[in-house]
Amino acid sequence: MNNWNEKKARLDAKEAFRAELAKPESQGPDGLRERCIKYPSFARKIFAKLGGFYLVEDRPVGDNTPAIPLDTEFRVFPADRPSRDKMVVLVLNPGGPITTETDIEQIWQCTYFPYEDTLADQSGNQTG
Repeated sequence: MNNWNEKKARLDAKEAFRAELAKPESQGPDGLRERCIKYPSFARKIFAKLGGFYLVEDRPVGDNTPAIPLDTEFRVFPADRPSRDKMVVLVLNPGGPITTETDIEQIWQCTYFPYEDTLADQSGNQTG
């Protein structure tokens, strides 16, 4: 099983999750995509399955592989900007103001599109 604390494993899982939800058979009102949007606990289970992670409550006794914690919440939104704007995640910089030396990943850990937009602004390109 994958280690929940490894960044590459999470990125690979994100791509597997995205690809699965994009399949034609995952579409529709009762499809996997809509169920993940409506039910955060279901999305957490599907993400774990597709990413090869244990959920902490399902990890076998004696296996110490870092698992997805019980209090980790998964929210899935359609890609349109109004839907994403319904939930804002702010990760405050511990110990002071944000500076140019602040690691951007420590601030926008959960908000992919603002992070992507910032990278575009830094390079002069446009995204999203």
